[in-house]
Amino acid sequence: MDSDNKRINQLLNQSINMKKLTRDLNHRVVGGVCSGIAKYFGIDPVIVRLGFVVLSCLWGCGVIVYLLSLLIIPKEDEIKEGD
Repeated sequence: MDSDNKRINQLLNQSINMKKLTRDLNHRVVGGVCSGIAKYFGIDPVIVRLGFVVLSCLWGCGVIVYLLSLLIIPKEDEIKEGD
């Protein structure tokens, strides 16, 4: 039984410490989508922003993806209040 309880506690601690994809409102330019994605993956937000620009210029889907992300990805403070 003790090993089961230890395993359950380990799983709970892992789920608490999981990274969550949110829109970073502190470092935003428009809606915080790019800075939130960059924070989640641990990269510079400029790289993500350039990716959206390239998608927009080459295939025209960058704006659509950004707007969908703006609707789908929750704000950082919404996640903190929901915990």
